[in-house]
Amino acid sequence: VQLTSRPEAPVVIKLISSKPQEGDLGIASLAFTVGDWNTKRTIVITGVDDMVDDGDIPYTIRTQPAVSEDPKYNGINPADVSVINIDDDTAGVLIDPTSGLETTEKGGETQFSIVLTSEPTAPVVIGLSSGDITECKVSHTVVEFTSSTWNTPFIVTVTGIEDSIEDDDVSVTISTSAATSSDGNYDGLNSDDVIVVNKDDDVAGITFAPHSGLVTSESGDSAKFTVVLNSEPTDNVTLTLESKDSSEGSLSIDKLLFVPTHWNIPQTVTVTGVDDAVHDNDVPYSVGISKVLSSDVLYNGLTVVDVQITNTDNDIA
Repeated sequence: VQLTSRPEAPVVIKLISSKPQEGDLGIASLAFTVGDWNTKRTIVITGVDDMVDDGDIPYTIRTQPAVSEDPKYNGINPADVSVINIDDDTAGVLIDPTSGLETTEKGGETQFSIVLTSEPTAPVVIGLSSGDITECKVSHTVVEFTSSTWNTPFIVTVTGIEDSIEDDDVSVTISTSAATSSDGNYDGLNSDDVIVVNKDDDVAGITFAPHSGLVTSESGDSAKFTVVLNSEPTDNVTLTLESKDSSEGSLSIDKLLFVPTHWNIPQTVTVTGVDDAVHDNDVPYSVGISKVLSSDVLYNGLTVVDVQITNTDNDIA
């Protein structure tokens, strides 16, 4: 800015930003004297930052009528200057991380954060839900951000849910619903879902207890052991038991049925020593499962190590 001719008295021109929240002048006025009237004055206009996705904003640097005792300059109103403040904010929802997260069926937890990328003009609400509540649960089903909390990450905890079925590691999607807000930049905005893997801790199997050290006798003494499944089956499981040497030990029962609702209740089997008239010393033998039948493929045909038993002799040569 400069004058076009030498004034007879100092000339003062006030400057005003029409939107000081968008552009800052740094000075309030320009003053020209008789001695420096023809020196150009450079005015630096600095854009003012905000955190709102409000688009590019036009505003005006308003030059007020000149004030001077020189009547030729007093009251002259220079042209205003039009300016645009370019926006650098974008409405968005940042979730971190969105994958690589793991929980365990023992209640193991993992976490992710949610934060907005710009300041909203109204509260923003985002819903959260587990795609499989039998595998994972979320600590919060609704997350809300305001103009004062938008840039503070909200921590969501995901907890693994226990089951008793060998169902391998299960991938679960934590879904984020479209945001709701009266801020048009955020309303309906979709964010990324989160993938969590719930690690399985169940293994299909059959347990004998005790598994060894049992003793029967030719005098008819018996021994007992229990049988139980190691995980919940998806259907009934039928076990066929057999003594691997029926001349030494007999079973009180040769079939056991486990149903999904009672899979973890041990069933007792009694083994009774069989007498013979031969001095054959103490004889080791075993009891095992000859067949496992079930529509649960993890149990059907399952093999198990036999129970080890010794039948003590009562004969003397």
